[in-house]
Amino acid sequence: MQLKAVLDNFYHQFTLSELKLMNSSYADFKISYNSLLYLDLIGSKENCTVSYLADALRIAKPSVTQKINELETMGLLKREQSSVDKRVFFLALTPEVEKIYNNFDNSFINAIEEIEQKYDKKTIEDFCNIFEIFTRHLNLIQDNTDIK
Repeated sequence: MQLKAVLDNFYHQFTLSELKLMNSSYADFKISYNSLLYLDLIGSKENCTVSYLADALRIAKPSVTQKINELETMGLLKREQSSVDKRVFFLALTPEVEKIYNNFDNSFINAIEEIEQKYDKKTIEDFCNIFEIFTRHLNLIQDNTDIK
């Protein structure tokens, strides 16, 4: 198998899975793929803030705030005030949305368990190193993108 073909297939299947998730679990909310991506980011980032999202996405804070307000109104996320700095609000998925994500994550947990049973630690370490290379190159693309 060629590496590029395997990665293309993984990305394709991952995208399809997210779209299926959106169309089934969030059907009542009628959310956009853009909204789903926001939920992905919020769900995967501990102590996520509007500032973090604006910086990560390279968009203005008011644009992020508008999207966050929309998702909060839909009951998909909540704001939690920092106990350390009362000016800071952390974004978090609501328990209902967290449950949906946990179900989605089960496929990854199952895959990880299968990999850990099938491969030795050295092979898994190599696999992790390979993924770190991809992550680093994705970050380089982001860092070198000139948004005006």
